Amino acid sequence: MVITEEFKFNFEIAYLVYSRVYDAWGSLSDSARSRSRRQIEASVREGGFNGNTTGLISEKAFETILKQKKGLPISKDERLALEHPITHKNIAMYCVNSPTKLTFEQFFNVWFENLVTTYTTNEENQGLRKFQSNYVFGVDCWKKMYEDAGIVLMQRPKLNTKAAKRQYGII
Repeated sequence: MVITEEFKFNFEIAYLVYSRVYDAWGSLSDSARSRSRRQIEASVREGGFNGNTTGLISEKAFETILKQKKGLPISKDERLALEHPITHKNIAMYCVNSPTKLTFEQFFNVWFENLVTTYTTNEENQGLRKFQSNYVFGVDCWKKMYEDAGIVLMQRPKLNTKAAKRQYGII
């Protein structure tokens, strides 16, 4: 991902929201905390950051892509889902519960290193939810979540050449 000046500016706005929420966190009611946490999440999203793409896809999600390319119908459960193994909510809570206020660089890095995306099917996405509370920041623990949920990840093959399309039976 290329970090432009506009992207950095938007993340600075998100940091200002976080900073204000962090300062007030101890005095907020539960409902105010929930709204404030969502403000942090929204400011990161509105800043244009929806996660780093890993290039990984579940085997079932790739099968869905192949079915679609062949013109075959897919079920609701087979549809693709852009998955965040560690959610916006988890990361925002980590930031506000930090023992000391994060610097801009720390805040940026926490989001940049932990908000990653993969593709799964809707069914796999739903099954992954019960494993999403077992995460540790700064490591690739999210890969274990997939393993525990029985989801096999693979590097997403490119299907932009005739040879690749032949390999996967599209043409």
